[in-house]
Amino acid sequence: MKNISGRPVDLSDINVQEIADWMKNSKNARCYIKCQSFISLYNGNSMQDVCKVLGITRETVRVWKNQLRKNGLTGLISMKKVGKRAKISNDKLQEIKKLIKRKPTIYGYEAKKWTGQILADYVEKKWALKIGIRAAQLWLRKIR
Repeated sequence: MKNISGRPVDLSDINVQEIADWMKNSKNARCYIKCQSFISLYNGNSMQDVCKVLGITRETVRVWKNQLRKNGLTGLISMKKVGKRAKISNDKLQEIKKLIKRKPTIYGYEAKKWTGQILADYVEKKWALKIGIRAAQLWLRKIR
């Protein structure tokens, strides 16, 4: 089935029925999300919609797809969650929540709204923490 919106995702060599059958017998929520993402894409949902509903990123789906192709369903299911832990404390995160309610111009930036680049720059100057732009964008999305 074709995607209704967005770019098509090639799942031609992935056995979606095997995933659906496994999901019926699994209690592992993380694995369920992995499997549901492929079934949703196969059923024509856009990557953007799937990621939004399941709370994952395109990159996460790409990693899962590569793992599934390389090691099959067993490899995908046994795959441990990877990724860096946040370098920022909850206190600093709360400060950022207050910060982004005000315009960045107050803090010396020319832009009228916060972006990942501006937030990453602010965090580096304020706390000497270097974070990626994508991480800053995710923080902004989560905080707003």
